[in-house]
Amino acid sequence: MFFKREGNVIIEGEEAVKINGVDYFLVKQFARITKRTEGHIRSLINKGNKKRKLKCYYVGEKPFIFVTELFEFPFLSAGRGNVVERFRFKNGVLSSYEEDTPE
Repeated sequence: MFFKREGNVIIEGEEAVKINGVDYFLVKQFARITKRTEGHIRSLINKGNKKRKLKCYYVGEKPFIFVTELFEFPFLSAGRGNVVERFRFKNGVLSSYEEDTPE
């Protein structure tokens, strides 16, 4: 297993970790970027939401979250039915947007 700290991906000041050529965020980094608690992110890894679980790669007992999950994971808005929050880059800035999805 090859670990490399000089990841090319830097989002909101958080530098991704490269493992075997794939970029990952630590739970703490992912929580900061998405403005959620570390506990909530761990819950999304272990239990998921109504849509699916957050995809990650484990090294020992430590989860590393795929950088692509930042843009692909459907974050559900609390108490808002099927409203999903997603992230994207708009004009070079990371921003979130909401979309209505079918059950």
